[in-house]
Amino acid sequence: GYDFSKIPPHKLRGVSAVFHQAANNDTQSSDRENMNEVNYDKPADLFNQAYDAGCRNFIYASTAAIYGKQNIPWYEDALPEPLTQYAISKLHFEDFADEFSCRKKCSVIGLRYCNVYGPGEDHKGKRASMIFQLAKQIMEYRVKLFDTGEQKRDWVYVQDVVNANLYAARYGFKDDPRKIRNNVFNISSSEIISYNEIVKILDSVLGTDSDISYIPNPYKNTYQERAGSNIDMARSVLRWKPRYGIRKGITSMIQQMFNSPLYRP
Repeated sequence: GYDFSKIPPHKLRGVSAVFHQAANNDTQSSDRENMNEVNYDKPADLFNQAYDAGCRNFIYASTAAIYGKQNIPWYEDALPEPLTQYAISKLHFEDFADEFSCRKKCSVIGLRYCNVYGPGEDHKGKRASMIFQLAKQIMEYRVKLFDTGEQKRDWVYVQDVVNANLYAARYGFKDDPRKIRNNVFNISSSEIISYNEIVKILDSVLGTDSDISYIPNPYKNTYQERAGSNIDMARSVLRWKPRYGIRKGITSMIQQMFNSPLYRP
C-alpha cells in the first residue's frame, strides 16, 4: 500500500473531507500481513494525519463481504461472519473507524459496497468485477462460469458508488460539522441476479450469443452463493438511491469500453 507518511503535512491542510477507496480486494488471498497493512494500517495512518491537519469528515470503502454466507438480504445490524482475510481486514478497519470517530469526535462513514462494477477495471486483472470479466470473456469468445451459473449477486454500478460517497460526505457535514457520525451503510442496487442472467444481458447489449462452459468451483468454502444487501438505511438516512439498474449499468459500461481503444475487439 501507499505510504501516506510521505505526504507533506501542508498538503493535507484545508482538506474538508477524506474519501478512502483503496484496498487489496483479492478475496482468495490468505496473506494476512499484506491485507492488514493495505486495508488497515495505511488508511489508519491517513485518517490520523488528515485529522491532525484539520479534517473532520471521513468516508471509506467497506464491503458486503463481511456478511459471509448469511441469508439475504443483509442488514447493517447483522453480526458479521467474514470468510476471507480480505473481509476480516475490512471488518477490523470498521472497528478502527468506530473507535476513531468516538475518540476524535468527528464524522466517519463506512460504505459496504456489494459487488461494484464498471468501465476502467482492466488494470485489476483477476480482481476486476465478474461483470467486467464476463464482458471481456464474451468479446474473446470464451465464457466460463462456476457450477451451474445460478449463483446470485447484488451489484452496484460505479457511478452510483461515486454518488453514494458524495451523499455520505454531505451527511457528515449535515446540521453541525462537529457532530459525531460513525454509521455504516449498505450500498447496492438491490437487484439480485444470477450469473447466467448477467451473460444474457451482456449478450443482448453486445449482440452476441455466448456458449457458456461450466466448470467446478474451487472456492466452495469461502464462496458466497447468494449476495444481496438491504439499502433502506442509505435511502432514508443518506437520501441516496441507485440510479442504475443492472441493464442500464451494463449498457453504460459496454458503451464506455467500446469508446476506448483498450477494449475494441
